Amino acid sequence: MLFHPSFNSIKKNIKERIRETPRVVLVLGSGLSEVADNVENPVSVQYEDIPDFLRSKVAGHRGYLVYGKLGGKKILIFAGRAHLYEGAAMYEVTLPAQVASGLGAEAVILTSSAGALNPDYRAGDLVLVHDQINLMGTNPLFEAVFVRKKNPFESGRTPFVDMDAMFDTSFEEALRAYTDSVGVALHRGVAAAVPGPIYETPAERRMIRALGADVVSMSTIPEAIAARYLGLRIAALDLVTNEAHRSGQGLSHEHVLKSAAEGAADFAKAVIRLVELFP
Repeated sequence: MLFHPSFNSIKKNIKERIRETPRVVLVLGSGLSEVADNVENPVSVQYEDIPDFLRSKVAGHRGYLVYGKLGGKKILIFAGRAHLYEGAAMYEVTLPAQVASGLGAEAVILTSSAGALNPDYRAGDLVLVHDQINLMGTNPLFEAVFVRKKNPFESGRTPFVDMDAMFDTSFEEALRAYTDSVGVALHRGVAAAVPGPIYETPAERRMIRALGADVVSMSTIPEAIAARYLGLRIAALDLVTNEAHRSGQGLSHEHVLKSAAEGAADFAKAVIRLVELFP
């Protein structure tokens, strides 16, 4: 199912705590939670304090909501997400998009630590996602149709969602002007997602690259699909934390978190500029 079984109570709980409507919902990936430290007049809520809410089992995901102002806009930040490889259902993985829609936000910004498949990308580079390749073997709308016994789209919606031009990149020129001014490389790329938690083999990396992907991660795509279905504007920005195209380099979650920490300051500034520009 797309919608969390406890969605109404979760939405009520969050609304009682923040009492305002965010314009944007921001989801922070592995090791990227430093962005949340820049929120003005923050209201923080631990995930564990919201019944039936997200639970992240992996290091690098702080596990709390932050509401306040960032980039001049009212924003709700998910500092941590759920993943398929943790055993989370799609209705849990896509909860940020559901909350964004339920609270009346206009847009979601999705971020992730990603491995570079494009040989021109380097650790610390930023990637503005303009398209995606779903290699997870499932998606939230498939789950919604497959799991429920009766039609989950009775309200007039349909699971047959157009995925063309799903990512908004209208702000790209202005964002690039900013990243150029601070000496940070910004690429326009295609993101692939795999279920994880294992990293891809060299043959698998070659295959995914041959399909047209520039970066690969274990998240973002389910939330993007749900956000598209819910009619939200979507932007996605990835931080390259390892150069997976380099044979023999070796991959580890510790390395990802270390690289994310090294690029955290530049990434946070770029995200704040992105929030200013979008939507």
